[in-house]
Amino acid sequence: MTDAKSSRERVDAQGRAYAGSQQQIQLYASRREPELTASVVTALSAAGAYAEGIRWISPTEANQFAEASDGAFLDALELSHLRPGLSSFWPQGGPHWDGLAILAPGPGALLVEAKSYPEEMFGSGCQASPGSRTLIENSLAKAKTWAGAAEGADWLGPLYQYANRLAHVFFLREVGQVDAWLLNLCFVDDPHRPTSLQRWQQQLHLIKKQLGFAGKRVPFAVDVFLSAHSRDELLGVV
Repeated sequence: MTDAKSSRERVDAQGRAYAGSQQQIQLYASRREPELTASVVTALSAAGAYAEGIRWISPTEANQFAEASDGAFLDALELSHLRPGLSSFWPQGGPHWDGLAILAPGPGALLVEAKSYPEEMFGSGCQASPGSRTLIENSLAKAKTWAGAAEGADWLGPLYQYANRLAHVFFLREVGQVDAWLLNLCFVDDPHRPTSLQRWQQQLHLIKKQLGFAGKRVPFAVDVFLSAHSRDELLGVV
């Protein structure tokens, strides 16, 4: 998903998305949570992490599937004490998280980015004002070094969204001492724009290479692939 998520045309009066990755993550979080949790636990385990349990914070039907950003995402994860540190690390207008979860045993956090097709990962790059851009550049540089990405990789260009999400994992782990992970939740064969599992895997390989991770894993990030389902299921239509 892009960060331009405020348009009411994308959701109905109950906050239920009409299509795409926003609809799919809402469906899984509210109708297929056991399947979602099991898939994430398996992916984390394969990456060397242990999650005894996952408590999904967003998107939730009770909160009309609202997405948190800036200090509100810390509040949602019960990490409000990190607000001052986040203000020093990233300007207002940061990532809008498609999903958030608390990992047990804690403190642990899962930051979720949902996509229905690989092209959603590309954008117009960092569009911040000069003052905000300086802070962003400094924080991205620290995160890039921490992550072990190639120095020449462009983290401010088309793949800026992935880069800034990973930077927030760096912030939580290094500043907050939180066991934080980034989850790339990729939906297979979404009618909105069908993408096969094979194409997902091929494109993610290329995307990570562009971000400076050729021949290595992106640290503290996992990919989960789930089949897309009909909006009728989200609406509770049998």
